[in-house]
Amino acid sequence: MNFATPKFNKAVEDLKALCGTHTQLFRYGQFYVTRRTMDDLLGQITADLSANLRFALTPVQLANTIAFFKAKLSKAAMDVDVAGIMDMLNLIEVNGDMAAIRAMFGATKQDAAHVRSEFNDVWSNTNISSAPLVSGSPASLGKAQAASKLEKDRCFQVLRAFAAKLLKKRGVAPLPPTVILSELAVAGATPKQTAPGVPGSHDVAEVIARETLVYAQPATLGKAAVRMRAALDAGGFVHCGVLSGARHERSVFPNPEHHILVFAYDTIDGEDAFLFWDPDTAHSNISATTWGSGFGVLFSRTGRLCTGVDDADLADIERTKDVSNEGDHLRDTRRHSYQVYSLQTLPFAASLKVHVKVLSQPAHSSVDDMLNRTVGYFAMNGLEILELSHEIIETPGTELDRFQMLYVGGDPDGEASADITDLHTTLREPRDFGVTPDATEVVIAFVDSMVPAQRGCSVHPLEQPGVIISSKHATEWTLAHEIARVLGLLSSVAPGDLTYRSTESIGEEVPELSDDNLEALLTSPLVEA
Repeated sequence: MNFATPKFNKAVEDLKALCGTHTQLFRYGQFYVTRRTMDDLLGQITADLSANLRFALTPVQLANTIAFFKAKLSKAAMDVDVAGIMDMLNLIEVNGDMAAIRAMFGATKQDAAHVRSEFNDVWSNTNISSAPLVSGSPASLGKAQAASKLEKDRCFQVLRAFAAKLLKKRGVAPLPPTVILSELAVAGATPKQTAPGVPGSHDVAEVIARETLVYAQPATLGKAAVRMRAALDAGGFVHCGVLSGARHERSVFPNPEHHILVFAYDTIDGEDAFLFWDPDTAHSNISATTWGSGFGVLFSRTGRLCTGVDDADLADIERTKDVSNEGDHLRDTRRHSYQVYSLQTLPFAASLKVHVKVLSQPAHSSVDDMLNRTVGYFAMNGLEILELSHEIIETPGTELDRFQMLYVGGDPDGEASADITDLHTTLREPRDFGVTPDATEVVIAFVDSMVPAQRGCSVHPLEQPGVIISSKHATEWTLAHEIARVLGLLSSVAPGDLTYRSTESIGEEVPELSDDNLEALLTSPLVEA
């Protein structure tokens, strides 16, 4: 099949051109800091070896040694053969002259903080810089591994940030209402196990089941495809939440497994096709094209919106747990198997910028699940939530530990307590994190618990908008509820409403939002139109 149609070739060229010389944006994507650090690590090793007089006098040995390190560092950061590298350094070291290179394969307590700072430097703004930002910390394998841990779950944030950069560069205005599309479970999509795991069929012991999305209203997929094309014609993008088809745990609304960005459409062999950029660039790299890492194609046909040319192609995926190509097509391991679960057109007419500070991990729902629900819910109502920074804070032994049990007072509409004021003021102070919230940007703080006990609190100091979430008591919809409250939405007496006093009453159904609250949402002074 010819994926590389002239229209798709041009669309890829145009997207790359928007990034200019900063090609790492589309090539490295979600693992930007990880791969930049690995580049810098190899560069520093090369520089150290080249500056060593012994190697300078033996060009062949220098070239061979650099080639050795290049091969070893071509692996994923978590898979680098450190023992093999240490053996090589033992062989070539004279009088301790490899000590500096040895040190590059260790880890420090500052690695995670350096990684968070650099990640947010790249993705917390809508500008495309002409080149990668200069790192403020030395490259090391420990830093690359810390980056890999941070970035593995940041596909949503990176996709929205990259889309914002591209849209600003193109000068795209908000889309007209007639083409806006926001489907948190498109065509009533639900995942269903369609093939069990087959233990013993691979070298790895555990083989996971295959999941296929079942669309309750398959006819509406065609209508969604029409709206997708209209949004692309208007200069916008389509954000797709997807499943890979290989899952240990079933995904449930509204939390897709991964996210991709559709930016062009065409017809391939009579099938409607959509070209996308994948933040996890290593998993979308069609071998039959010259596009390079990060690009793939969805097919829209009766009852299906996925990367499979047909159902047999969709089912032909790697389902061995923890292998590097899990979810890839077996016959073409650089073409990931995605099925579309949710759809949102970009850009939005209104946006709210937030900063996430996690002092304590939630007990009943993950931070990412709460964020996904919040972003998806408000997108349905015309508001984009932009996550500018995401910081996980280790509080033991620091001044922030005193905020884990926070006195918030008894009046949900009263003034901020001294504890609330101190927490928000402290979290907004310049830190080694790289991003300082503006006065109209909302700080979301996850703490252990509050006194008196409650799930969340939207009371905040003047000109320091923020919400506090109790990690011990919050439910899946607590964050969305508190964001609504900080935007000025009124309390509701209906248990099914988002702004009802207790989010515990919200079940699996999507909560309601009254017309008055919807108007207040989009006219809040914190919302940027």
